[in-house]
Amino acid sequence: ALLAADAQGFTIRVVGIFYFTATVDLGLGTSNVRTQILGVEDTNVDGNTSAFYFSGTPGIRIYSGAKVHDIEIRNIGTGFIIDNVHAGSIKNVTVSAFERGFNIFAFQSALENLISYQCTTGIEFNDECTSLTVKNCWAREGTTGFLVGPLVTYATFLNCAVDDCDV
Repeated sequence: ALLAADAQGFTIRVVGIFYFTATVDLGLGTSNVRTQILGVEDTNVDGNTSAFYFSGTPGIRIYSGAKVHDIEIRNIGTGFIIDNVHAGSIKNVTVSAFERGFNIFAFQSALENLISYQCTTGIEFNDECTSLTVKNCWAREGTTGFLVGPLVTYATFLNCAVDDCDV
């Protein structure tokens, strides 16, 4: 992994599989520093290109105008916490075997190709979410596929699906 930082924020380039016993918290509070986690595009979709594995801890937490593309996150707890993200781009992220796959509080952001696999709750949108484009997202083999809070506004869901979930 390579970490590069400048006045605009920092970028983590991920190639390979990494194991963690603590949350990767890339939270910079309410600052506008841009965080980027860029994996290698998994062209054969085998999940073995850029992955984070967690043991007994929540996975990754991001804030602000984050950009996260082409990674996989596995284990227990909450896989990916998108917390107060605005003008963000989250694309090609797969989480599997978590109690909660994605926990999302975002606005004016694009979420594309998010896949939740074998998570109790696949993709959860908190009430504060607004002005989102959610495209080609998929929850499969869980209990609850998508959980959208009643106060979520101005969200467009395109080509999203739930398969083999109870709800």
